[in-house]
Amino acid sequence: MQKNILDNRFIQMKKIFLLFLIIPLLSFNLHKLHVSLTKIVYKKETKTLQITTRLFIDDIENALDKKYGIKTELDNERELKNTDGYLEKYLKENLQIVADNKNINLQYLGKEYEDDIVYLYFEMENIPDFKQLTIKNTLLFDLFEDQRNIVKFKKGNFQKTIYLTKDLFRETLTIQ
Repeated sequence: MQKNILDNRFIQMKKIFLLFLIIPLLSFNLHKLHVSLTKIVYKKETKTLQITTRLFIDDIENALDKKYGIKTELDNERELKNTDGYLEKYLKENLQIVADNKNINLQYLGKEYEDDIVYLYFEMENIPDFKQLTIKNTLLFDLFEDQRNIVKFKKGNFQKTIYLTKDLFRETLTIQ
């Protein structure tokens, strides 16, 4: 009888322990967020278009591997010497900007790292004032079905944020 009571208590304690172990695991979100953020600013006084794109380092590493077959690890000693060339090529293939029906050639400036994020910088000079801007952003759509690309645009007092998906990857802004 004593042994049965101890066995039952042990089983109950085991169940309670498992419950305390499983609840936090169930509430933990196992799904990773797939998002990029691109900021585009037009400076009328200098006729420049400045672009900053933020991506998760592991996502862009996977994209470069899938697209070009390169194994690189950004922000450490295993980063390939020609990684900037691959980053520039990938961004130019997946981020296109058209101002008043004229393609804008992105000029890659470089990158910076912060924690698990890479910041990629572009600047285009001698861009005449424009009334319409078309943005096509397909970054990482080749990797993730649920990828979302947020684009924030600013020109003078005009500001607009757009949300692009695999199905809606291009948007045209008319600037007032």
